[in-house]
Amino acid sequence: MDIIRHKATTRDLPPPDNWQPDIDGECEPLPVVEQIDGYDNPVMISFWKPSPQELEDLMNGHAIALIVHAATPDEHPVVGVTTSSLRIKDLQDA
Repeated sequence: MDIIRHKATTRDLPPPDNWQPDIDGECEPLPVVEQIDGYDNPVMISFWKPSPQELEDLMNGHAIALIVHAATPDEHPVVGVTTSSLRIKDLQDA
C-alpha cells in the first residue's frame, strides 16, 4: 500500500535508528496525525491507499495484513486498522 500524507500531518516518524535498508529493506518516513482519542490516550494515525492490485485482492476476499516490528519480542504493540470516513482525494497533500 502507498502512504498518503494527510493535510493534517503533524510530523514524520523516521525509520528506527538501527534500521539497515540493505538488510531490512526500504523504510520511508511515516507521516502521522497526532491526536488524543476518546479515552485521553495519545494516538498516531497514518493513512494508506491500496494499489489497484491490492484493491482487486480485497474485492476478491483477501485479508489485510498488518506487519509490526515490535520493540522487544515479548511486547505487544497496540495497533488498529480501519477504514477512514475521509476519501482518498480528501487526504492528498495540502
